[in-house]
Amino acid sequence: MAAAGTSAATGCGSCDEASLGSDPVGETAESQATPVRAPAPAPSGLVFEASLGGGAETLAALRGLVGRHPIGVVFPTGPAEVIAGLVPGLPVGDAVPDDAPVHLIGIRRGPSQNGQDGQDEVTLVGATRVRTEPGAAAIPGLVPGGPEGALWVGEAPPADAPAAAVINDVVVFGERRDAVEAALAYLAFTRMPRETPAGLHARIPDGFSAELRSRGEQMMGEVTADLLRQATEERARHDSPPDFGEPEVVARHLARGAGQLLGLLSDIGEVRASLVPIISATSAPSGQSVRVVVDGAVRPGSALAELLANAPVSDTSSTRALPANTALALSFFPERSEDAVFDAFAFFRGWREFAGSRLDRRGDAAIDALEEAWETAAGRESIVAAGGGADDAWMATIDPAPESELLPTAVENVARTSYVATMLADAFDCPPRTTPRRGEPLCPGAPSFVVSENESRRVIGLARAPALFEAGDQASVGAYPEVSRALDMLGTELVVSLVVIPSRLMPVLGLSGDEALQQVSRISTMAARPSPIALGIGRRPRAESDGLDPGVRITLVAPGRAIADALTVVGSF
Repeated sequence: MAAAGTSAATGCGSCDEASLGSDPVGETAESQATPVRAPAPAPSGLVFEASLGGGAETLAALRGLVGRHPIGVVFPTGPAEVIAGLVPGLPVGDAVPDDAPVHLIGIRRGPSQNGQDGQDEVTLVGATRVRTEPGAAAIPGLVPGGPEGALWVGEAPPADAPAAAVINDVVVFGERRDAVEAALAYLAFTRMPRETPAGLHARIPDGFSAELRSRGEQMMGEVTADLLRQATEERARHDSPPDFGEPEVVARHLARGAGQLLGLLSDIGEVRASLVPIISATSAPSGQSVRVVVDGAVRPGSALAELLANAPVSDTSSTRALPANTALALSFFPERSEDAVFDAFAFFRGWREFAGSRLDRRGDAAIDALEEAWETAAGRESIVAAGGGADDAWMATIDPAPESELLPTAVENVARTSYVATMLADAFDCPPRTTPRRGEPLCPGAPSFVVSENESRRVIGLARAPALFEAGDQASVGAYPEVSRALDMLGTELVVSLVVIPSRLMPVLGLSGDEALQQVSRISTMAARPSPIALGIGRRPRAESDGLDPGVRITLVAPGRAIADALTVVGSF
């Protein structure tokens, strides 16, 4: 870094001209070295700030993660392309090093004439370094008169036009000249002198989460209203009510669940995020990995702070012990309260309301017994998982620490009620059979009803090959190095974890009773390589000394192969 950058980092406010290093724009009669100032405060209306460290190498690694997928075009090739995106035609490309850091900030302005629904407009302003070494390309057409003694690149444009200005070894550029003027001191004297680690990094100041909650609740209200409207229109087309349940109930329960999650957003203060490619000199681009970490400070005494403090944590050992052909696994800790995010009994309440009068007395009593037995799962880790292929597809709920002998019988009794048996028969297009037994198909052509228990876990679910869960010496998904490594990188203090192996998601369609979906499962040619996308939500460690209050941490880890596989799966639908 040039001496100018070093002076700024130490807060030098009266350095002599010799200490500033060479003029990055070339010596002219109009350009004089500008004294470096102490760090400046952020401009008013700051909405977010982001930075790129590692320059073109980092961006190339990110593009390599998605392979040949067209989504790779969203990553620019280097810092110069970032500038060109905000200020097209700016003649600074050759003067910007490929490894230069880039900082971007968003500044909130009042609603623009073209804004939607009167929403505030956010203007982008960025900064990066220009070359200072002898013989470096000079930026042409510099004009005095910029803020803080900076030089405009070209004549000063109108206030609402794109603009760029150079000061010492920094070029500040943005969508509007007035925003460049407001942000130049902060970017040039505060952000640029700091060390920028490799990767993409972002910070959202306190206050954004409340706004996000408000907009999320508005959007959820619109979605709920649309679902209810569709249900009303569908009822009007038929003389009889829906066969299996009340669609309005589904809409209301979705709105309730989303409302609980959105309600926690107001408890989050400042948010910081980083996306870091894990570059290995011995791996091809498709073999690289990426780690995304989002940290949110949580307000002390809030509902989210209490939830995080009291929630049990998982060491991911139960997930690692799942069968080797696992495609996805969600681990969480059910709670007892109706206000809980992972309420263990919301399913039962919603099921009764959805079924309505279709649930006879026997079915209602069976659900009562199941709800009572299920209470033993509250507060303990539960796993919902699926996997297999066309011939051995399965999905199940797994209790790593079974304690109640009542639960398997209660589930079996519910499966034999006429209401549930009829729903399953319709799903698998076969005659109803109200006497499914453990290890037997629900009806001809359907998967078997599985209840498997040993001292370490209980499995309840459906499987094409029920013996899969009975053999104690089956290989586990955690035996694969990539899966184990991804789970390790999620860290500790996990409250919720999710593992998805995209290459195995298509074969899971073999569980379906639809012939077309079963055929898709059989002809799926994607290699079943165990490259996982792992996601963890948990408590943010308290030992970190980065100025951010303790709170919640979300971590995502994925190898490049897993990302490419996920894009292939999404593109196949």
